[in-house]
Amino acid sequence: MSEIQQLPANAQQMVAAFVGMLDDDKEASKAPDYTVPEANAYEFQSGSTVELLKRMKTEFDDKQARCEKEEMNSKHAHEMLVQELTDSQENADSDISSKTVLKQEKHESSAFVKTQFTSTTAVKE
Repeated sequence: MSEIQQLPANAQQMVAAFVGMLDDDKEASKAPDYTVPEANAYEFQSGSTVELLKRMKTEFDDKQARCEKEEMNSKHAHEMLVQELTDSQENADSDISSKTVLKQEKHESSAFVKTQFTSTTAVKE
């Protein structure tokens, strides 16, 4: 303190102000006035991935619907073909049986006509 008194008054005021500032800093450091930092809100960073997945799901659903439609059309075409072939076979079987009966009748008729012809030619001679 004795050294401070040897300084001019102007310098003493500056030193006192400087020491006062240091005292203010010490008091501030003893009881820090910390505030909780403001938390940043969570920023969703996967937006493009989610959009990609949504787009892929839409494309998948569209392609699945197309494939199911194609499958149903193919199945229907197959069933129509099977039905047509079954009908053709049944018609062919019916034609074969009716033509077989007709052939048998003609054969019997022919045999009858031949016997009549031979008996007529034998009587004529």
